[in-house]
Amino acid sequence: MNKLLIILLCFVIFTNCKKEEIAIPSESDSWKRITQLVIGIDEINDMCLSDKNNLWVVGNHNYFVRSTDGGANWQNVVVDATLPTFNYWISIYFKTPQLGWIAGGQYIYKTTDGGATWKPLITPKDGIVGPNCIYFTTETTGFLSCGSGKLYRTTDGGKTWTDQSIPTLYSLWTITFVNEQCGWVGGGGTLLKTIDGGKTWTTLHSSNDGVASPFFTQTMGRNISATSTTNLYEATDDFIASIDGGTVWKSINTELFSRWILMRNDNEGFCVINKDDYLNGSSSMAHTVDGGKTWARFKISTDTESLAKKIIRFENTLYIFTTKNEIFKYDKEW
Repeated sequence: MNKLLIILLCFVIFTNCKKEEIAIPSESDSWKRITQLVIGIDEINDMCLSDKNNLWVVGNHNYFVRSTDGGANWQNVVVDATLPTFNYWISIYFKTPQLGWIAGGQYIYKTTDGGATWKPLITPKDGIVGPNCIYFTTETTGFLSCGSGKLYRTTDGGKTWTDQSIPTLYSLWTITFVNEQCGWVGGGGTLLKTIDGGKTWTTLHSSNDGVASPFFTQTMGRNISATSTTNLYEATDDFIASIDGGTVWKSINTELFSRWILMRNDNEGFCVINKDDYLNGSSSMAHTVDGGKTWARFKISTDTESLAKKIIRFENTLYIFTTKNEIFKYDKEW
């Protein structure tokens, strides 16, 4: 009789545990769609916030729109009416609500009045081709990563740029700084680090390093997420981490299939799934609370063809945009 009672108790406990596991709510419930922009056949290339209400979105064919009410309504922005129609914008960055830069094709423009007007800094005659990412650590010091291993630095807000290129033929996609002095640039099997504000760079991994290539592929949109000067995270097919600033990397999860990642701290983070068919088309994002050991995958859009592309953070607010130009906001403070 006692044995039968023990067996029944074990069954009840096991059943309750399984029910509790299944009942965990999906993170998709916390992501709310605020709009879907119509851009024809093109997709959004980049998005940023200059403050909690002002969102900026860029794309191909000079596509540039802004919202001043958190994404409810949108207005067209004309950078320069004389630009060729085939020009594309691929990166936008605001350092303050008034001060911002936009880059793409063979052009860089700057605003000092909150986007009311834009002035050219770089045009085709300057010979800078194919910018991928523009990033500023201060109002005057900034960086531009491009194709063919091209990296440029400015200390006058973008008026002049110094070539800091490295010996690689691959594109540099990502620029990440944790403070004004410490930062990384990566892409195409290459990872660079600076501890002096970008004056000098140390090559941690090169395009000829077979070990590094899986970390920083040539795929557009890969990034590095840093939580400190030592702790870095990167996600491609694997989720990998470094605790020494990027020299040595350890694989934490071998089946992540991600193309963009953002870690809030060393435990919690979100990533964008690169292979949407991982769970028969039901996943385009994933969430971890245990440092990347396990990930809860979820679909962010009801459109099975709309895949998350990039996670944007402003202070403690998160946004993402998708391949179908949907924009979602995380309804929790992060």
